[in-house]
Amino acid sequence: RELSGEMSVWPVCDNRSKVIGFSGILKDRTEVRALKEDLEINRTGLEKMISSRALEMKEEIEQKEHVKTINSALLSISTAIITTRNLDELYPVIHQHLNRIIRMDHFYIGILNAEKDAINIHYRVDPVMRPLRDMKVIRLEKTLAGQVIRGNRPLLLDRSGLVESGWNEARFGPIPKKWMGVPLVSQERVIGIMIAYTQNADNSFSEDDFNVLTSVSSQVGFAIERRQILDRLSAREEKYRRLVETTTAGYWQVDEQDVTIGVNPALCRMLGYYPDQIMGIPFDTFVDEQSRSVYR
Repeated sequence: RELSGEMSVWPVCDNRSKVIGFSGILKDRTEVRALKEDLEINRTGLEKMISSRALEMKEEIEQKEHVKTINSALLSISTAIITTRNLDELYPVIHQHLNRIIRMDHFYIGILNAEKDAINIHYRVDPVMRPLRDMKVIRLEKTLAGQVIRGNRPLLLDRSGLVESGWNEARFGPIPKKWMGVPLVSQERVIGIMIAYTQNADNSFSEDDFNVLTSVSSQVGFAIERRQILDRLSAREEKYRRLVETTTAGYWQVDEQDVTIGVNPALCRMLGYYPDQIMGIPFDTFVDEQSRSVYR
């Protein structure tokens, strides 16, 4: 084994300051030298390990932040079911919050029309592809949208895949760099589709983008279907309100305490009162005893 040491030497003098010899100390530095050599050898590996762990921690933090952004976006979309007045207001909100997760400058939402075997384009943001931008209905037969909806299967295609699929430039415009279509599903039923594409090499969809859009599609589909139900209820209420307002028959609505909470113009004419003279007043104030008995 090779030894390593450290020696200190100094002269020894007599009483006349004449050097008569030397004295010294020898310190064994074999282990210290070995440790230094090991440290030097392992330094590169340690630096790589530290750098790798720092990168992993950064990715973990970014992943957690990404998950928080996704959850926040979905919560905002769910809240928008109530805060928006109709589907026309909901669709831009969906796009706005999905854009927080994935940049989608070219984005479509289509709703399935099963009777016509087609999708109706209800929302579109597309500053480039005029043929597709102006299209209001897409048939399912022999189209990518049809493959997505009929197969309930999301698709992510690059330019070569779009060429192989038979992309019709005359009908849909220039071939995108990336195209993805995701079915909108609610209660295990396909109700529509989300379509996004990019022509920009700097903003090309990744597999992660595709997987995220696929994972949130059911929540988006649920939000759209709930808003559809609310819109239909609102339309029926408006139809009923117009019917009550225009009928020649008197309409009188009371609560559990027989206090008036609703009247129509025909009833006001019959009684000879304005609506504000009847609203909030007990029903039996305006009728005789016989009518009260019949009512009860």
